[in-house]
Amino acid sequence: MVAYYFNDDSINTAVKYTEDAGEFQDLITWDQLSDLARDALVKTDWDETLFNVARVKMPMKDGVFVEKLNGAYPF
Repeated sequence: MVAYYFNDDSINTAVKYTEDAGEFQDLITWDQLSDLARDALVKTDWDETLFNVARVKMPMKDGVFVEKLNGAYPF
């Protein structure tokens, strides 16, 4: 299982492996989201949040996803 993790000390979020029992969430694709949901995710300025002192880009936002994917590809 993978669990969502929040660290109060560093105000950081992440996912990590866990042995704890939990729920399964259905995987959905971008196309399965409503127009309203897609629009909200694209138009929100995730990169300008109060806690983004490291200037990290939102990895799933249009234009950033392919850049991150190419950077992670080992070949």
